[in-house]
Amino acid sequence: LISNNVNLSLTSTVFLSEEQLIITYNESVKENIATLKNKAVNVLFEIDATNLSSRVCERRYDSVHFNFPHTGGKGKISENKLLLRKSFENILKILNPLGNIEISLLPGQGGTPADGEKTSS
Repeated sequence: LISNNVNLSLTSTVFLSEEQLIITYNESVKENIATLKNKAVNVLFEIDATNLSSRVCERRYDSVHFNFPHTGGKGKISENKLLLRKSFENILKILNPLGNIEISLLPGQGGTPADGEKTSS
């Protein structure tokens, strides 16, 4: 959308610090960060969706996208459900009244029978 000159204000957040992100995902992530910043995306590091900081709360958002939220490791469904519940509670504080929340999950990540995969709590 930004490439097509659509008038948007985007904020991208990540739980890790910039240094941790680069160590975890290798040096190539620097190019992604630079591309976002060059497109005027507000890139924020060390943002905990369960405890949003004032850096995120200074404005209201029309849409929040949460891609593949997880606490790390496998078989931690109860921890992941808690992560989502706390995140929703915090996101609602920064969401416009008619805003929306979109969550992307991998197969099996939902922890319900609808996933079709065996998961543990």
